[in-house]
Amino acid sequence: MGAWELPAALAQRLSADPKMAGWVTRLPQTAGTLANRRRLRSDGSAWSGVNSAVWPVTAADGEPLALKVSVPHPGAVAEPLATGGTMQQQAKTQTPR
Repeated sequence: MGAWELPAALAQRLSADPKMAGWVTRLPQTAGTLANRRRLRSDGSAWSGVNSAVWPVTAADGEPLALKVSVPHPGAVAEPLATGGTMQQQAKTQTPR
């Protein structure tokens, strides 16, 4: 399995939905782009839930983290705001203005 490859079950399930097929096809590239932007390096194979893929990653400073990419849906809008969630890593890696 490649660094940003999807778990087969998730790819198969989401690809069956015509509305999601393009998104699923682009997901490995999206994950790689997000990781590069945040200077994260892949640290193993992805695992998945019902609507997302999660890759173990390591930050530039060696901190172990997870990169989660969720299916775009209304219920996921507030997820990055959860305590200790994605926003914490984004804030940590953004350059102050």
